[in-house]
Amino acid sequence: MVAALGALLSCCPAVALLNLIVAVIAWVRVRGSGGTKRGVGLALAAMVVSVLLGTLAGVVGERVARASEATMTSQVREGITQLIQGEVDPSAWWLDSTPAALAAFQEQVHTRLGKPVVTTVTMTSTEVGLPTLATFRFLLERDGTTRVGSVACVVSTDPTSWLPQVRFSSMRINLEADAISFPLTTTPPGALDPK
Repeated sequence: MVAALGALLSCCPAVALLNLIVAVIAWVRVRGSGGTKRGVGLALAAMVVSVLLGTLAGVVGERVARASEATMTSQVREGITQLIQGEVDPSAWWLDSTPAALAAFQEQVHTRLGKPVVTTVTMTSTEVGLPTLATFRFLLERDGTTRVGSVACVVSTDPTSWLPQVRFSSMRINLEADAISFPLTTTPPGALDPK
């Protein structure tokens, strides 16, 4: 009975594996009881259901993870593009910032880089927790020159769509001799990230 209940509760491959082990143990004990214990069919059903749900959870879980990463990457690209191109109020993408501070950052980017195009956005790390944090690396290109940047994000779940929703907490764009960062700081030469 415990094995069957566990099989029904399988929501991830690790739980399904544990359920499969319990179901096999139950099946071996019932088969070896010489007829004093009943439930061979139930134990067998629990094994089958554990394998099926574990496989399904693994496949679905992988697809959900890839879709979530693609959604976050798309949102980061859109947010950076809108910030750099000045197409929308950038405070819509940022946590704990004022429109005036973001306008100053935007002006600094335009003064130093013009309006480059975001060519690549790649997730470099995630820290799952409350809140979930993610870091992305991006490339900006203008007039044949490529700049590397990074943006740190806080990820939440949209309660209506259950999709991830990113909000920027900091951004850094590396230049030849220094970097432009938000919250606004200019990093001196030699202190750049090795990335």
